[in-house]
Amino acid sequence: MGGLVWLWAVGGANRLTVSLIVNLLDEDEDEDEDEDDLYTASEREAERKRQVEIEQEIRRKLAQDKVLTQTRAIMSKISNTKRQVSDANHDIISLDSDSDDEQRNSDDDGLSGVRVAAPVAEQPTVSKGERITLHVRPNGGVVDQIPIHMNDTFATLYTSFCELYGLPQSAVQMSLDGEALSLTGTPLQNDLESGDLIDAKVDFSKQSEAKKKRYLRLRLVAFGKRSELFKIDAVRLSPVLGWIHAPLLMLMTSRCPPLGNVQTETVDKLHASYCKKHNIADPDDVLMLLHDQELRLSERIDFYGLLNDDEISVVVNNAVNSAAIEIQFRYTDGSLETQRIVPVRAPPHPTQ
Repeated sequence: MGGLVWLWAVGGANRLTVSLIVNLLDEDEDEDEDEDDLYTASEREAERKRQVEIEQEIRRKLAQDKVLTQTRAIMSKISNTKRQVSDANHDIISLDSDSDDEQRNSDDDGLSGVRVAAPVAEQPTVSKGERITLHVRPNGGVVDQIPIHMNDTFATLYTSFCELYGLPQSAVQMSLDGEALSLTGTPLQNDLESGDLIDAKVDFSKQSEAKKKRYLRLRLVAFGKRSELFKIDAVRLSPVLGWIHAPLLMLMTSRCPPLGNVQTETVDKLHASYCKKHNIADPDDVLMLLHDQELRLSERIDFYGLLNDDEISVVVNNAVNSAAIEIQFRYTDGSLETQRIVPVRAPPHPTQ
């Protein structure tokens, strides 16, 4: 006969624990089957009662064990929580089914499996591409130069143009080579480059003066070349006074204190725009002249009384031909000298 067996089960159920105990006792009983014939009926009954008492004693000991009781309470809570978790939460943590087969194959801690949510992939940053300037011609009139990136949609071009004139988008219809410009298209898809012309059919009757941008068109002329058109914010006063041209403002302020909240752009903004467009490394090399008078960068536009289409002369010191290439000479003493050379196209070879 086997001796008394104590089984401390962590994470198991009462049914499983008792089953194991009974199996152990049954194994002892099987081993002594041959000896049953040696006992009388009263002795066999006494042995049966002894086994029942042992089983009851084991149940009592298990019930009094605090650690096991706490473990059972935890496992019961986990099991109840598992049944209440909706399918929507399974991507965070999932406890598998309660089937006996899966419990027997589970880990010792009673958790059959944990699925952790996969990290969300970060959206890659989309490059806007090269910045170009498109020429938009409203109703066949004066061309407006509007910057746009190659990967921006033409909806951006519409927005910039409409903000410029204080127009709703419904009042503008743009076309490229006679075909309507798709809002979802891009300059890259249409193989556009700086200077390309976009025609715009505009209903100016829908224009809102309150939303219209105010600016001056100034023409900058350098080296006697063709003038370049630049736009800069013009004189703005408080809403009570509205918008006043610069010469009129100068006349008024020379006789009385300034009226309203005057906010105009400085010459420095125009100067910086020119340097940026022509990739001039040293802005100090660029001078701007109006009737041979140098414009001070710190002054505001209204100070000089500039009007639409006024021409400003530009002088660039140490000007470098954009076609020039740099060549460095290194001398034996280690010093360097940089020279710029303009490549010259060789004449074509005479035909044989």
